[in-house]
Amino acid sequence: MPNNPDSTTISAHGYQVLIADGELDQGILHLDFRISASGEELGLVQLVGLDTVILDQLAFGDFSAGTSLGRRTDGGTPWEAQEFTPGGTNKSLSIEIPKENFASVYPNPARDILYITLPDTFEGALEIQVVNALGQVVLSEKSSDIVPGQLVSMDVSALEAGVYFLKLRSGSLTSVKRIVIAH
Repeated sequence: MPNNPDSTTISAHGYQVLIADGELDQGILHLDFRISASGEELGLVQLVGLDTVILDQLAFGDFSAGTSLGRRTDGGTPWEAQEFTPGGTNKSLSIEIPKENFASVYPNPARDILYITLPDTFEGALEIQVVNALGQVVLSEKSSDIVPGQLVSMDVSALEAGVYFLKLRSGSLTSVKRIVIAH
């Protein structure tokens, strides 16, 4: 998004409608990318000095044209399909978005090993990616034989200290976590 504080600053308890249509010539609030109908991860970040601070994030699966996502209530936590209501209060369409956080991660910050706990009911394939602030996959692992209650570990000792995103995907479930590597 262009750095134009007059048009792009979001005040506390405020909102900003951004249009991900790849049409920059339509105005400053139009982004230079389009959202994929097969799913995406989106993040709103702020650069503070040399640090990248995650302000908000969302991962979602298949998405149809004309659909809008928003918080269930203004400033609330669950994301769900919404009626497009720029300038007004969010209006739910009562369609639940699949649960994003099906796993937990510790320790965070991590030094050498990162542990991923999955629900006791989880079974099957798991794809794990560590993504840097530029969106580059810097570490990736796949496992096709996860059993219920298994604790998954990942060696992160080769990563430079910094902020990363841990992307976990299994079938239609996706979870994106912010992690910090500190040596």
